[in-house]
Amino acid sequence: MTISDRDRKILWGNSGQRCAICRQRLVVDRGESDGESVVGDEAHIVARSPDGPRYRPMPPPEVDRYEYRILLCKVHHKVVDDQPREYPEERLQQIKRDHEAWVTERLSSDPTIRPVRLTVDPAARKPVLRRLTTGSEVWRTIVGCGSCRFDTPDEDERFSADHSDAADDFLDSARDYAQISDEIATDGGRAVREAKRELTARLTSLQKMDLDVFGGRRRLRLEGGIGEPLTWWESILLVLPQRDARIESVTLVPVDGPEGGFLVVHGEHG
Repeated sequence: MTISDRDRKILWGNSGQRCAICRQRLVVDRGESDGESVVGDEAHIVARSPDGPRYRPMPPPEVDRYEYRILLCKVHHKVVDDQPREYPEERLQQIKRDHEAWVTERLSSDPTIRPVRLTVDPAARKPVLRRLTTGSEVWRTIVGCGSCRFDTPDEDERFSADHSDAADDFLDSARDYAQISDEIATDGGRAVREAKRELTARLTSLQKMDLDVFGGRRRLRLEGGIGEPLTWWESILLVLPQRDARIESVTLVPVDGPEGGFLVVHGEHG
């Protein structure tokens, strides 16, 4: 499990896109030739593993919820994890409450500041997903994105319960890698290669079940709060049953905005 897209939006919105300790902005503005850079971490208040900082036994899904995450810059994320006695669970929860109260006060005192929300970038094209055949292609699709949107078709005669389970296992693994991709990259090239190898192995297992994975990225806008709208990249992975004439790409139309699903409107054959 990782933090859900819903909890992620609540955390970033309530935190005003700022570190809960130093209150620095966690998105660096775009340059002349580059896009924005996200420099914040959705840090765990309680560690997942027994040897992690502030660990205590908790159900696995609960430790990833909004209630046990705090938005920090990368410097303070390392500090609180290196100094768990200085930053026990109770103190981090209080820091989080105080910071979110500060953000709420700032927002409420300025009626021109709108609530934080993600919207579809009107200038962005409809997402085109390419068939992914290697772990490297999956990695390039998911790394550096602020959120993930993964989907599978409804079960029918071509997409069985076994297909659903296999697809969910692959997508859960991809979501986990997306969540910790920065940490893996920090560990060096070998760690990245190992992640790509595992994703390749999982892709191969799906292909043996006559399933294809399509992937791409969608450009959204993070609006409201403090500051100008920002570009927010969302990775998209879609698992589909293989067809007699193999499809190399699909074009998708979002249904009901960024919170809805997708409608496949076109398939390009190889």
